[in-house]
Parts: sequence; structure tokens; C-alpha cells
Amino acid sequence: MVAGIAVLAIIVWMVWNQQKGRSQQRAFFESDFNSIVVKSNSYFGRTIEFHLDNGFTLYFSPPVENRIMIGDSVVKESESYQYEVYRKNRNNKFEYFSSYWGDDVQ
Repeated sequence: MVAGIAVLAIIVWMVWNQQKGRSQQRAFFESDFNSIVVKSNSYFGRTIEFHLDNGFTLYFSPPVENRIMIGDSVVKESESYQYEVYRKNRNNKFEYFSSYWGDDVQ
């Protein structure tokens, strides 16, 4: 009986996490924004999380090495997973740096 409850709890937790992830991906897809990367951290060495000031988190597989950095501006149009990264130049003005296709967000 206890084992059955534990298995059921694990299944419910997995389904809940999948639905939460889908909901967050849908919100990212539907949103348009211009946001700044405010912090980053390693997620158990498998991915690097980049947290935006609007609450979204972008994930990159290592090595990241200058693909995106704290302080970069991320611009995304609605109905797309593609976003552009802008970085400050020597004149302290944002200029286009790169584009990414990111459906791995939260």
C-alpha cells in the first residue's frame, strides 16, 4: 500500500511538471518582450540557466562561452521561439550580437 502511494505520488509529480513546462513554453511562445539577463547559474553542470528580469529563464548547454552573458538584452517577438541577443558595445549602446531558437525555456 505504501509503495503504491509513493509510485502514485511520483507519477502525479511527473505529470504536473510536464504540464507546468508546457504552460511556460506556451507563455514564452506567445509573449513579446525586451528583457535583460540579470543572473546565471549552472544546473547540475548539464545546462546553464540565464534568468531574465521579466521572469523567464533561458537554458544553454555547455559550453556557453560568450553566447549570452549577464547584462545582455534579449528581444523576442510574439508567436515565435526565436529571440535576438544584443550586447553593449564600447560606446555603451546595445548592438545586435546573435539570434537563437529557444523552446527550452521556463
